[in-house]
Amino acid sequence: MKLWGGDMCCPNCFDDDFLCGFISVNAEREADCPYCGSRDVPVISAVRLAPYFEQVLDGYAVKVDGRHIWELWAQDWGIFSERAKAQQISEAVLGGLAAATYVARESALAPSSEIWGDLRKELQEENRFFPKNAPDKELFRVLMENLVCSELPAEFYRARLMKGVVPLPLDEMGAPPAEIASDGRANPIGIRYLYLADDLDTAIAEVKPSKGALVSLATFRVIAGRPLELIDLTDPWLTISPFRVSSSSIADVRASMSFLKALGEELSVPTQPHRATRDYLASQYLCELIKVSGYDGVIYKSSLANGRNFAFFDVCACEAYGSVAVHKVVEVEVTAQLI
Repeated sequence: MKLWGGDMCCPNCFDDDFLCGFISVNAEREADCPYCGSRDVPVISAVRLAPYFEQVLDGYAVKVDGRHIWELWAQDWGIFSERAKAQQISEAVLGGLAAATYVARESALAPSSEIWGDLRKELQEENRFFPKNAPDKELFRVLMENLVCSELPAEFYRARLMKGVVPLPLDEMGAPPAEIASDGRANPIGIRYLYLADDLDTAIAEVKPSKGALVSLATFRVIAGRPLELIDLTDPWLTISPFRVSSSSIADVRASMSFLKALGEELSVPTQPHRATRDYLASQYLCELIKVSGYDGVIYKSSLANGRNFAFFDVCACEAYGSVAVHKVVEVEVTAQLI
């Protein structure tokens, strides 16, 4: 291992959570950062990042007409913060290796958004349970390992439309019984999942209320002492750190970004009620894959509000507590676009 230079960098130089955490934990002192201009921050010798940078570099190959590595990393992983001098940091960490130009190594296994489209079409029109376009199981496992979220909100919310003025009792605010569980974005008909949101406006928007509707709203929390691991599909590009990926998988994970983005969009895209059974097949298949891989649920963007949705595979993973609140919908905004 070669070590170059002696410059110091700080957590504010990076948008990658692994690097930020590593620098914060292993900081050598507090000082002004020469690469991003931060004052009195924890700093570390840039050379101590060399093993991690070189691991990610394994996913790229030298090519005369390629691009500088800091440009590729900014594009592929979003490693550097906007205020940081990415070129100087790369040169300080990698030394002469940063002078070359690179291209991303190709992956024979990595699925693309087009492959997800083929799988979606096959599930809807050809093979429901044994699709030929199923993703490689080993690569899927690697991708999911890099999207695990175990730090969940302290509170969640779930809303239900009311037929009268009396709020629903707390014990009826959870997942519906199996015999009336309809198709959802994550669950097939008859299989119970618990859908929650991380803010009350999103929870209310998800029941698609009309103006003047009354909505019962309950607060949920994870059962005390129960560790959970959910797959976060809200923004894989921001979630995955290349420094947590093994060097042998860097090329596969990088090349799979469009596939992962397609998975997240599949869970979030709005659909018409009469098309739900068909349109939800692909996202249900995805969630089944995640569930049999040993995870506890999925996180995805809401298509109706600004918050996140959480689908828990075990309906007993969270409990409702407190009192049920009643909210009246005072306005519903509709925006139309000519197609």
